[in-house]
Formats: sequence, structure tokens, C-alpha cells
Amino acid sequence: MSRELLADWHKATFEQCIHEWLPALLAERLPLVGYQVNSTGTYTYQMHLTLSSGHEEVTVTYQDLPQSDAEGVFVLDGERYVVVPYASGDDLAEADIFCVGEQLLHYCQQLLSYHVPDAVPWSEALVRAWLPIERWMREFFGVDKRQLSDLPSTAQRLDETNWLATRQHLFRLYVKDRTRLFTPAHFGRVCPFETPEGPNIGRIFPLVLGAAIRSGKLVVLDDRPAAMLGPEASMIPLLEHDHPRSLLMGANMLRQWLQPPQPEVALVQSGNEPVAPDFWCGRNFLTALTSWGVDTFDDGILLSASAARRLDYPRAVEPGDKLSNRHGIKGVVSRIVPDEQMPHLADGTPVELVYNVASLHVHQSFGVVWEAVLGRIAHAQGIPTVVPPFASPDEQSIRAALAASGLPKDGMETLTVGSAGEPVQQRCTVGWIYWGRLTHMAQEKLQAGLNPQRGQRRGELEYFALRNGGAFENIREQFHSCALAPQELADDSGSEVGQQAPALAPQFMSVARRLAAIGIHAELTAERRLVFRLAPPTGEVLQLARPVAHPWLKNQQLTSIGAYRVCHELAEYPALVAANTRLQRILASQAPESLARQALDQLTMHVHAFCRALITPTQLRFNAFTSSSSRAVVVPTLDIHYDQVGIPEEMAWFLFAPQLKRELDAAEVEQRSERASQLLDRLMEVAWVILNRAPVFDLRTFVACHPVRYPDAALHVHPLVSRQIQADFDGDQVAVFLPLSAGAQQEAGARLSVVAQLSHNPALIKALLPSHEIMWGLAHMSQTSEGRSELVTLLNPSLANVLSDIILTQAMLLEQLQMLLQQHGSERVVQTLERVWRRGFEQARLAGVSINPFIGSDVRQHRPPTDVRAKDWSHWLAEQAEYLGASVDYADPDQGTQLLTVKSGALGDIPHLLALYAGQETVSDVHGTPVAITHGYCDGLTAQELYAQAVGARQSFADVLQEWDMIGKQIQAQNRTKSYHVLGRAMCSSEPGMVFAHAALQREVDPLIDTDSRLFVGL
Repeated sequence: MSRELLADWHKATFEQCIHEWLPALLAERLPLVGYQVNSTGTYTYQMHLTLSSGHEEVTVTYQDLPQSDAEGVFVLDGERYVVVPYASGDDLAEADIFCVGEQLLHYCQQLLSYHVPDAVPWSEALVRAWLPIERWMREFFGVDKRQLSDLPSTAQRLDETNWLATRQHLFRLYVKDRTRLFTPAHFGRVCPFETPEGPNIGRIFPLVLGAAIRSGKLVVLDDRPAAMLGPEASMIPLLEHDHPRSLLMGANMLRQWLQPPQPEVALVQSGNEPVAPDFWCGRNFLTALTSWGVDTFDDGILLSASAARRLDYPRAVEPGDKLSNRHGIKGVVSRIVPDEQMPHLADGTPVELVYNVASLHVHQSFGVVWEAVLGRIAHAQGIPTVVPPFASPDEQSIRAALAASGLPKDGMETLTVGSAGEPVQQRCTVGWIYWGRLTHMAQEKLQAGLNPQRGQRRGELEYFALRNGGAFENIREQFHSCALAPQELADDSGSEVGQQAPALAPQFMSVARRLAAIGIHAELTAERRLVFRLAPPTGEVLQLARPVAHPWLKNQQLTSIGAYRVCHELAEYPALVAANTRLQRILASQAPESLARQALDQLTMHVHAFCRALITPTQLRFNAFTSSSSRAVVVPTLDIHYDQVGIPEEMAWFLFAPQLKRELDAAEVEQRSERASQLLDRLMEVAWVILNRAPVFDLRTFVACHPVRYPDAALHVHPLVSRQIQADFDGDQVAVFLPLSAGAQQEAGARLSVVAQLSHNPALIKALLPSHEIMWGLAHMSQTSEGRSELVTLLNPSLANVLSDIILTQAMLLEQLQMLLQQHGSERVVQTLERVWRRGFEQARLAGVSINPFIGSDVRQHRPPTDVRAKDWSHWLAEQAEYLGASVDYADPDQGTQLLTVKSGALGDIPHLLALYAGQETVSDVHGTPVAITHGYCDGLTAQELYAQAVGARQSFADVLQEWDMIGKQIQAQNRTKSYHVLGRAMCSSEPGMVFAHAALQREVDPLIDTDSRLFVGL
């Protein structure tokens, strides 16, 4: 292990705490006359304390206390822990840094916040009672439940997924009070690229190689550009060729690579990799960067059987398992085929992995292209190529190395297909790329979905989408008849709901149970009206020592609280019980009335806090876990019809087992006999299942399909369906629901199928349009008379009038499909789309969509000097944009493929192409200083340019999260009930308990005539 990757601050601050700070604290608070610690092993030490007790002394020895090893790792009960340092603020130049030593000291200060009186007759038993240090240490690390939950500690189980995950965890810093995503002091101290993609973005970072924690501050030791990278980012070769967005994902995924039994060193390295046998987790695969039909659509990965065998850790790889490389490119295995079915090089060598780069000019992860080329050179020369950060070779050096190695001068190959060796029309970039298998495995994702005690969660956004789409039967199933009852309803003996009522929705039953605990009863009458009244709770109750004022009703008092399971599960309940017990004891001791009044005030405060925690707005928002549901990772396929979905074998038996057992013996179903299998297929042939992917903003994220059994653990979806539910194939998971009633089944087909939704919502056609390589393939066809004739046949005769001398674009395709929708209806349009998608995939595969490693060479040779003024630079970029806009040379081997992709509307725009091989407009760095991006990702950005880009990249991630949150809140605000009856008012109130209390006082009746109230109750 190199010295740069030793996080010595963990051990240093811990040692300082137990040798200096802790004895000083003990001496301040206790009559300490002796203190000694001795190491008893790598991870344990013992402590000897001696306290003065009058004329005598008492010595107590604490054994097996946890201490860190040299790396900062603690071991308790066989588990490894690290205490993550945290910063007091986001200005890391000024912030105080609290490592394990400071945190442990603060923890002990809280526990020893009192001064012990003099002349205490100490004994060993008394010392251990006052200072249970063994217990405190276990509570500090979270091994045992803490007695005081607010004490600070960032102790965490050590991430041991792989060597790099462990190292980064030891280098991690948590910023508690973040107000900004970036500050100038971030650079040189924490990595500008590595941070979580979710809500913790800008809060969790690894320290960079050139920084360290010293004396409670984060200091810069080395300010070279390469030293401003975190552990993972420093090990990404060619990182200056990748957009910061790709670097964030690439770095984060490196920590998720599984460790193989036999490590393989990467052919292309950064030079910062450690000499550690368990570091290397990937495999060098001969990779073709091209489209291979549906198998490589939208991040899908085609894998050869031989490559799959090299990746068989910890179990055989299968469709749905996730792979990634070091440049942020990720995807799931869509299919594994025999080597002879893979594309081959001209010499007959089969490619091992195929990944589609049709969208590379948008994602700007160009480093993968140069890794492919440099990897091929390294493979030919028999030695790894080392490319330090910001020091990648230039185009001339790479071309010379290709020639010296006897390889094609541009790194591209003519691939052949099939046993006859038919060549692909265009040459493709092929080379060796280092890929890793992630911890995201399809089988494990499926297993989580098959837990019958959990089900898939349905929330308010899902409810609004289904309600607005008129899918009421499926709402009743997902939120009512198939909703799993909360555990709090297991002891339902005290619930006051009318016996004559039909079975009610579990969520409403939960609310009724909570209300009954505080004397508010909701009863459903035979006329299906909801009557509210005040009455003491029944069943097991907590009798209050004295009546307390009602939290929501003047002149009303509470005398008892229901001691139901839901009450015990609230954090406020134990405090309430303790306050009540205290008042009982005071009253029993005949203490002064002033003391009793004080205790009563305390009890009232705790009762009111408990009531508000018992009934919150969350309980009045639609929320359920649905039993007849599952979840799995999605992969693309064209082997099924557009209204079908391939579901895993295990999921099929799980979902349909109840129906099978109504017709067959349970044992026969569990044994999966031939007769049971035949019956299962007959049931599935006519049944609809509903697919749904979060986040849910409208009805189109639901789609009904007929299920078909597949032998693996993934969901196989048609690309039309994946477009509708906005799922891609980089690990996305989709929930599956089986409607059980005849009404819900009929409704699924009539309202939620692709055809049905398009008929109800013509705007959906935009989501179903071909894009990516499919649109490219169609545009490529339109360049020849034969292709144009075929497109006219596929789409519409009127298309012949507009395709005479221009390529087919997505906008033109939309216009033709809209005409078809008006003339022939939604089913005809979906059938046409399905044929168009298939043909586009086929054409893209036969043509060979790829990218030239030296794309834009001519442009780069005529680029202005890098010190050009911002105004002149913008003018030059505008000239290049105009040149590309006017160009129609789609056969140009340099940039023709990407130009056709952009101008057909398949993906991206002209600025994306310019960013790839020319440059970009000026951006502001973290100081607000303008930085002209005068290099493209093909050449590689300078350190200054890449770090300036990092600011905007992190902000864009945060903006997406904020936008999703804002959209969700807008949907909730627009769709909340407008009813003024009891449930309607409670659903819109910030204090629903007050609404229910006043309704009960007035014995108000809710007629349950509005849709939301009826569905919430379960009617």
C-alpha cells in the first residue's frame, strides 16, 4: 500500500483521545489518581482507572476495549468499523474536522456532564455503575442500542466490497451543514468528482491524495492537479477525456465491483493503482463499440459465453446483472450468446463484449474510446499502457503506436457477422476495455421482490396517476384488497369500526386505530357513512395519573390512552409513560401540590407530543404495500410482442400460485408439476400484469402486458414498453402487479395497455418514437432509393412526397404517425411503430453505428490558439456550428455517423458534437472566473477546464433532484382532494388530529361522497 493511501488521522486522533483527552476529562470530573492503558492486541486495549475513596483507592480494569489498527479500522464482534470524520461547515479551509478522537471525546463529555461530589465511598461496583465504559464504547459504535439517541457519532460498518471501497471509506469526509454544493476550499481538499448522486450530493466526499487531516483541520499538502483527485478518480485512466458527470458515476461504481477469484491487471492504467493483490477487480474484454440490435439498446450489453465464464463470480452471470467500466459507462447484460454468434474481427477473433456508443457524443465519456485503442496497443505489445491523469498521449503518438503494432491506423475494424463472415457495412472501433461486475445482480434484486411480507410500495403519486386515468378497480386492489395490513393492526381488538361494514382499507383501519387510542372513534354505518364521536379507548389502556387537557379541544380532557401496538412503536410513548409514572409516584408520596402541578405540566407536554406524533399528515396520504406484486431488473428484447413482458420463472410461480392452488393441490403447485406448469401458462396467456417504474408523474409509467415465463431473473421488456415507462437498461428496476379481480383485469387491458393509453392520450406517441440508433438506422435507410421505398411501405404513402432528397427525421416520422393515428387509430399506430423499431434496429446493426477514435481531426487542426479571447472563441465555435449545420456528408468516415445521429433527431445536437472534438462556450469556475473550454473531450481537457466543468456538473445533478421534488410537490398540490367533509379536510390539514377531534366533538358525519374519501376508506 502506498503512503498516499494511508489515512493516519484515524489512529492518531484515537490515540490522542485515550492517552490525553480522556484522562484529562476524567480527572476534571472524578477524583482520578491513576490512569493507564495497555494494548492487548491489534484491535483491543485495556484501561486501568484508580479513584480516591477517602483514605483508600479503588482500581478498576476494563478489558477488551476497542482500538483502531494503523489504518483506522475497529473490530467489534467480528465486524469491522470506521468512524467517518465530519466537518463543521462547508468552507473546508476554515471548518473544524472531527475525527474518531474528537467524536469519542465529545461522546464521553456528554455522558460525564456532571461533577461527582467529594467523599463518595467508591467501590469497584460503584465505579462500573457510574462509568460503564465497555457499554459506552459499544453504544458509540452502534453495536448496542444507545441509551441517549442524540449523542453524536458517525461510526459505520466498513465497506468491504473491494479494496478500493474500503480505502475510500477510510478517506471519507461528511459535511454536516452544507449550504453550498461547491466552495473554493473544496478543490485541493476533497474530490471534485466523487460524491453521492442522490440527496447526499455535496455532503459526502473522499479526501484527495494531496490533503490530510492535521490538528483538527483539513490541510493541503500537495496542490498539483493530479493530487486534487480522490482515490477512485486518480485511478481512472484518461479521465481528462470524460465529462465530470461520467467521472462521478465511474468513480462511484468502482467501489461496487465484485472481487474475482483470480485478479486480472488492466491493460490501460493510470499509474496510481496500489500494489495490492486484491485491488484489481475487472476483466479486459475485447469490446466492439457498436450497435448490435436490441441487445445493445439503451445501455444493454451483449456478452459472449467465454466472457461470461470469466465473470462467473460469485455466481454465473445472467441477464440483468450489471457491468461497468471506469468511464461511467454502465449497463446490464441483456443476452449471453455463444462466441460464434458474436461479431468477429477480420482474422476470425470473436468479440467478447458489445456496447453501443450511439449516445457517446451526449454523455461525453470519450475516454472509453481511447482506452479501447490504447488497450489494443497494450495487448499487441504485451505490456500495460500507463496514462497518468492529465498526461494522455496525443493523436499523433497513438497513430504511431497503432502503426508500430501492426494495427489499423485509426483503430477501427471491419466486423463480420455469422458463419458466412458477412461484413458490417461501416468500420467500427474495437479494442480492449477493462470491465467490472457490480454487486447489482438480477437474482438478488428479484429475491427482494418475492418477499410475501413486504410487497411493492404504492404512494400518493401512484394513486393520483391511477385515479386520473380512471383505474379505480386497480386502486381498490393495490390500496385495499391486496394491501398488506400494518403490524399495528395485529391486535385489532379495540378498534371501533362498525361490524356491519365491509372489509375496510388497511390504511384507514390504521388511522381509525390511532384515533381510537386517544378517544376519537370513527364508525362506518350500514349506509356507508362515517360517524365520528368521542369515547374512551377500549381494550388495553394506559390510565393517566391525572386527566390532562386535550391537545385540540378546549374544555375537554384525556383520562386514558390506548396501549396499542402502534403506541408502543412511537418514540414519544416511553417518555409519556415515564412522565405518567413520575406523577403517580409524586401523588402517592403526598408531595406538595406545587410539585404535582409541575409533574402534571410535564405529563401534559408529553401527551400532546404523543398525540401529534400519532396522527400526522403522512397517515392521511395514500400509502400501501401490495401483496400480489414483485420487482425485477429490466432487460431489452424483441422476442415478444409489444403487449407482452417476459417475467422470471420464480416471479411467475409467486404471483400466480394462489390461483393455481384454487384448481390444483397445493403440493402439486409447490412441486411445479407438468400439469401445474401447463395451467400456469394458460393463466398467464390471458392475464394482464401491470408494470410500473418510479418516479411516477403520470399514467404512462404504468403499462399492462401479458406475462410470458423466462428462465432467468430479469424482466424482459419490449423497447416500446421501456420508452413508455421511461426505463433504460443500466440497472433500472420495475415493479410488477397482478390484478386479481375480473374487473381489475378488464380495466388493465382497457386503460393501461400501450394501445389503450395511446387511444386515450394521443400525446403519448411522442414517448414511443424511435430514437438513438433506431432513428439513425431509419435515417440511414432514407439515403437510398430502396430504403426510401421500404420506409414508404412501412409508414405511409404520403411520405414519398417528402423523402425525395432529404433524410428521414424524427419530426417527419412523428407527423406521419400522427396522421396514421387520426386515420386508423391507436392499434394500427402501435403495430406500425413495432415494425419500424425492428427495422431500425436491424439497419443500425448491419450498417455498424460506431465512432471514430480521431473524430474531428480536421477541425482540431484549424482550431485557434488556446489563449484566444472569449469573444473570438465564441465566434469560432459559431462558425463551426454553422459548418456542421450545413453539412450533409453522412458518409464521411470521420464524423458522418454522429452528424446523421444529430440531424435525424435521434440524439443530441450540434453543440454536443463541438464539445466532443472542438470545445465549448466559456463557463465559470468555483471562483466565478470565466474559463474558455478550448479543448474537446477527444483531445482531453486541461485540469483547469475539467475542474471548472465539475462545478456545473454537480449543480446539474442537484437540479435534477430538486426538479423531481418540485414536480412531485406540484402534482400533490394540484391533485389533493377539494372536499370539505371530514376526511377531505384532514387530508389537506397540517394537523389532521385537530380536524378529527372537532368532528368527533360535533358527532360529525362524513357522507363519503367524494372519490378520494371513498377510496381511502376502501369503498
